[in-house]
Amino acid sequence: MDRGDVPDRGSNGHATSRYFVGIEGGGTQSQGILLNEQAQVLAKCTGGRTNQWVVGLENSCTTIATMVKELRKTGGLMDDEEIMSIGMGMSGADDATRNEEWTAMLHKMYSLTATYVIENDTIGSLATARPDLAGIVLISGTGSNCVLRNPDGTSRGAGGWGHMLGDEGSAYWISHSAIKTLFDHEDRLQTCPYDLKSFRGEMLRYFNVTKKSEMLQFYYSTFDKAFVAKFCPDIVRLALNGDAFSNSVFRTAGAYLAKHVRAVLPDVAPEVKDQAGGVPVICVGSVFNSWNLLKDGFVAELGDNIPELSLFKLCGSSAVGAAFLGAKKAGVDLPINHLRPAELFFTLGSNSKKLQNGQ
Repeated sequence: MDRGDVPDRGSNGHATSRYFVGIEGGGTQSQGILLNEQAQVLAKCTGGRTNQWVVGLENSCTTIATMVKELRKTGGLMDDEEIMSIGMGMSGADDATRNEEWTAMLHKMYSLTATYVIENDTIGSLATARPDLAGIVLISGTGSNCVLRNPDGTSRGAGGWGHMLGDEGSAYWISHSAIKTLFDHEDRLQTCPYDLKSFRGEMLRYFNVTKKSEMLQFYYSTFDKAFVAKFCPDIVRLALNGDAFSNSVFRTAGAYLAKHVRAVLPDVAPEVKDQAGGVPVICVGSVFNSWNLLKDGFVAELGDNIPELSLFKLCGSSAVGAAFLGAKKAGVDLPINHLRPAELFFTLGSNSKKLQNGQ
């Protein structure tokens, strides 16, 4: 856990600031941040998985409470100092009614604050990157998701249905689809045009098995989506070393991520399309660290007949945006512009010239 600058305390030993917590909740791990009303970072922490569909509501609440306790301790808060709000951008938070049950259970179990906000993790990312809360968020980490939000608050989503019904283009999907291709090829169900020898060896090494039948445990008796997803960096390494099959998997992943963006483009408000730089696309998740492997498939899938798009990489945690949303509900506008770590890395579309570092 990291500690920031703890605010000065008055003569009575009490802090002179109000406090706000933001949580970025994921299917692999979660990030937390504690801010004061000047948006100074007082503490950060990392916690376990909080996706309700993976660990359940009760376990998720327990992890959140543990993270808040750690933030209070590291931030130097005294027992009688209250947190004004807790904002949460959570994977798996897609249903408003279910989210209300989530916050009600959290408050009943732990009573951490008077004001709670739970939004899908895409909205937390958008709040971190964009002060107008308008644009597209494209997530590709353990899972994948895409949400458009317009200035008037209307939204449109594509994907985000988890590994059984979606997650195309994510780290899990990349790992799983590559493994499935190998199985189908060796079973003579679907011929793969690429040499799979290098990939096969890397798969056996990562999962510490000697034959395909031993892989079944990782998909059934001891299935762990995050563990399968963590095989993705090994496929990245193969691709960077010139393995044609691994490169083809990433091209396909890039195309699937582009399909998500294309699905929401018809609903983008005119004022968002017409602004300088066109439609902002906030790219979140570790898979975008391999943009050069995704790029060709992404660009080819979108084609030329699209509005101008500016792709930004969110370099920090969406816990910042979650804290902002929680504070806003509590009636406080946190000045978080200095904490908006969004870096423009690629542009494409109408009247757009691709950035040199994206060529």
